[in-house]
Amino acid sequence: MTTPSSQVSKLIIDDSSDAYFFYPNASASSINTMPFFYAFTEHVSETPIASSGGATTFVEILFDGTEIAIFGYTAPPSSSLSGIFTVIIDGGIPYTTSYSDPAPPSYRQWYQSPLLEQGTHNITLSNVLGAAIDFAVVTADISFDVIAETGQTVVVDDTDPAIAYGGGGWSLTNATFASDFASAVSITPYGNYTHETSTVGDAFQFNFTGNALTVYGVLEYQHVGNLNLTATLDGVSQSIFFDVVPKAEATLEGVVQSNFPLYRTPANTTAAPHILLVEVAGCENLTLIVDYITYTPTEAAATVTAPSAPSSRKSHAGAIAGGIVGGLVFLLIATLLLHFFRHRRRQLQFRSTFMHPFPTGVRSGSGIPLASIANANAGFTKL
Repeated sequence: MTTPSSQVSKLIIDDSSDAYFFYPNASASSINTMPFFYAFTEHVSETPIASSGGATTFVEILFDGTEIAIFGYTAPPSSSLSGIFTVIIDGGIPYTTSYSDPAPPSYRQWYQSPLLEQGTHNITLSNVLGAAIDFAVVTADISFDVIAETGQTVVVDDTDPAIAYGGGGWSLTNATFASDFASAVSITPYGNYTHETSTVGDAFQFNFTGNALTVYGVLEYQHVGNLNLTATLDGVSQSIFFDVVPKAEATLEGVVQSNFPLYRTPANTTAAPHILLVEVAGCENLTLIVDYITYTPTEAAATVTAPSAPSSRKSHAGAIAGGIVGGLVFLLIATLLLHFFRHRRRQLQFRSTFMHPFPTGVRSGSGIPLASIANANAGFTKL
């Protein structure tokens, strides 16, 4: 049960973290030029399924939380057994489950644990043939103090209300992406949805307390064009360019890069409250596709540095700037007031603060309101 000193958080764990994953029968692979995999790595099962009722362990996972989901490639349909695998939770009775993939192989969430009590758990996946792990997402009912102390990374889906979208061109899309890369016939984004726009002047804002933030999206190489973004962190702006030019290499034909880092905070970003605003400054035949955000939470700083409102040439610049200024005033007042409360209460109140600076809401390309997203995925648990 959630207590005043804790909150439910989503923590993203890379497959290469030996503090969580142990692979007795798997090979690691990395791709440094095509950021298709989260943190550029994946682990692939390479041991055939055991015969005569035996079990061959692919991975043992140790985590602290209530749920865990696995993301990566599903197994190709090379045998009648490749669609199912065996799971053991906390040394209990083994059970079999499937990848729930209608057209394998594909890149998607292929395992979701049942809801467990908050605590330390061990999950073993066996008889996995040809599947791969890219990353896991753990649901944990713990305080941000613990997350900060252990240096874990929080993941925020694009549909989370903590991300505010402004402008009239945004659409909420639940489509998969077709790709020829690494034999993946389709790519399902994290949480099943993405926010997309190709309208100059559209923007999104995310307020956070921490550092090491990365905005991940999808970059489609099927289209030759360019995308120009302006990222403003605490009033300091930088331009980001993405160009897709004709390539002769066959490896780029039909490639869709998921888990693509659209923006990263500077390495010297301090452990303090921050306001990030990302705006489409130019677009030609490409689309800004936002999937999720990751960052490392830290304790709130004693004071908040007031950023200046980012300049914009777009029609909704006044609304965005006004929202940012209002948000900064609120943060400053909240910081002064909360200075007189205990540290834990101050931290919880600050993290619950969120401003919506934009004059328009999110438009859904499929007509599905945000509140019903979680119920729109029959048979699939969204993390």
